[in-house]
Amino acid sequence: MKPGVENDETRELLRQRIKLGEFHPFFQPIVSLEDLRVMGFEMLARHISPEGIVTPPSDFIPAMERSGLLDELMLSLMVQGFKIAATWPEQQFLSMNVSPSQLDGRYLTETIRHTAREFQFDLARLKIEITETALLNDINTARTEIEALSGMGCTIAMDDFGTGYSSLAWLIQLPVNTLKIDSSFIRSMLHKKDSRKIISSVVGLGRSLDMDVIAEGVETEEQAEMLRGIGCLYAQGYLFGKPVSGAESCRMLNAIPHKGSLRRVARLSLDQRAHQISSMYAIPGTSICFLNPELVIVDASDTFAERVGWAPQDLIHKYIYEVIPSQAEKLLWLQEFRLKGLPYPPYEVVLPDGSSDLVMVTRVEDEAKDLLGFCVFGVKMSDTRLCYPTGRPIWSW
Repeated sequence: MKPGVENDETRELLRQRIKLGEFHPFFQPIVSLEDLRVMGFEMLARHISPEGIVTPPSDFIPAMERSGLLDELMLSLMVQGFKIAATWPEQQFLSMNVSPSQLDGRYLTETIRHTAREFQFDLARLKIEITETALLNDINTARTEIEALSGMGCTIAMDDFGTGYSSLAWLIQLPVNTLKIDSSFIRSMLHKKDSRKIISSVVGLGRSLDMDVIAEGVETEEQAEMLRGIGCLYAQGYLFGKPVSGAESCRMLNAIPHKGSLRRVARLSLDQRAHQISSMYAIPGTSICFLNPELVIVDASDTFAERVGWAPQDLIHKYIYEVIPSQAEKLLWLQEFRLKGLPYPPYEVVLPDGSSDLVMVTRVEDEAKDLLGFCVFGVKMSDTRLCYPTGRPIWSW
């Protein structure tokens, strides 16, 4: 059989399946990590044969694209999806993927507008997911289309964020409201520090730009707990639910999360965290500095600089034992506690002016307990406060 004939037959078969209603939208929940409430659903295509066999999109989307049938498929799915989503509570959003070939300025915007009007679906509830690939071929046309979608009220999500080379640049050029962290980073976050750094950076970037951040592909409670610690607010994945039919999505919205599974998310903003640290720096009679794992000073309060007799600008990038030479041997002593996994005991440090500080050293760790450095916290003490009631000094050197 000639390739052209084979392609024509494949195209006609796929078109018939669309007309017969064999393609259906399935819905995967996107939840709040704070209380596990379902915030919305991502719509995903499934083919269900007359025999009841369910086929995932990876088995038919490439053929649909080669056959030029993606627009027909999308229209069929939208009609079904909008009907179902219209029965959800008003605050629930529907998220829908758009392929690169559909951002060509021909039918997408008008198709979405017309279908939403027909089924009385508020486009403010529709989230359009795009990938960086969709922008590479013709950025000007894609930008025009995305801006038109945003102008209709849709929110725009950058899918698979962090995997491309220019993703950050697109955020400046396009009306993006949501970042979706690619599942590859979630899968490796428990054992790869670089993945955790990327996730933390994306969460911080989202906060600074007032964007929602959704972690994709969350499959274990350990991943969810780490994301909570990082401060990510939203997630989707098999841990919270596989893609389900429209009827099951309605039942899922009526289900109440088990209270024992609820956790609080670390919701402090970057500004709030900075304010907390600034407040610590300003406490009278206290000094604070941060060291990296090699014991190099990366930040220090003015009070710390004053207590050790250095200019603040000269402290950064100095080893701590360069700044306080008398403490070199003490640092080796503390190393023994670190190797044994024991907390560091507070101890007295005699400073150049003859006064003493009670110093407490704590480990600074990331969400996987990997060492990021040390916090050195000093409190100016009188002789009486440096002693237990028995008069025995606290770890004086």
